[in-house]
Amino acid sequence: MSQSFYVGDAAGRVKNWKAGAKRDFSVSDRKFAANLKLPFRTPEEHFLGEEPTKSWDWRSINPVEAMSEQKYASIDEFPSTSTIVSDKSEVILCCGFPASGKSTFSRRHLIPAGYVWVNRDTLKTPARCLKAVKETLSNGGKAVVDNTNPDRKSREPYILAAKAAGVPIRCFWFQTSREIASHLNFCREKQTNGAVRRIPEVGFNVFKKRFSPPQRAEGFSEVVKIDFKPQFDSDRDREIFDLWT
Repeated sequence: MSQSFYVGDAAGRVKNWKAGAKRDFSVSDRKFAANLKLPFRTPEEHFLGEEPTKSWDWRSINPVEAMSEQKYASIDEFPSTSTIVSDKSEVILCCGFPASGKSTFSRRHLIPAGYVWVNRDTLKTPARCLKAVKETLSNGGKAVVDNTNPDRKSREPYILAAKAAGVPIRCFWFQTSREIASHLNFCREKQTNGAVRRIPEVGFNVFKKRFSPPQRAEGFSEVVKIDFKPQFDSDRDREIFDLWT
């Protein structure tokens, strides 16, 4: 490896990086080399002796820089009027991009506290999700709705169900940016060895198109913003997060 280098034309070069040149279709070669910690060269540099161009970009976040620049919020930094969990019947409704950390947060903080996990990935339809929430509340339980819930229309049925049961409903709004969520989308597929499949890019586009910020006026007792805070279960998970995707 110490004597190796990588040559590829998916180098992230922009249009007209040299006179008349087209934009590179991808940055995958450059990222692959970076992940392997190998020197990278384009074919023009290696075979034709041209000078390396500066007209290129990664087209995605630098995960290492994102880690250092992110203003992480700890659990202790929740608003003073908020607590993560309640000992009374309630609904917590998540809102955020796909792969923004909703399920991880639910598994770490809510499910162990007795919240019934309601998720469309497992229940398949909105009707089944709503039914599970209503059944939970009828038994005096607590539920967390772990879906993207981008707009008022998707959130309203749960607000009405909570109101009918006479219990509060809080919205946990995940502040993870699309760039980081997209990165996490690739990471978790690798971290789980394919058990969690990557979400197509259209899923992110649909969320962005439909999104309206959750507000207390919709019927929430509280809207709590959840900042992205990475917590790695292993050194391998951290190493995967630090790779370009």
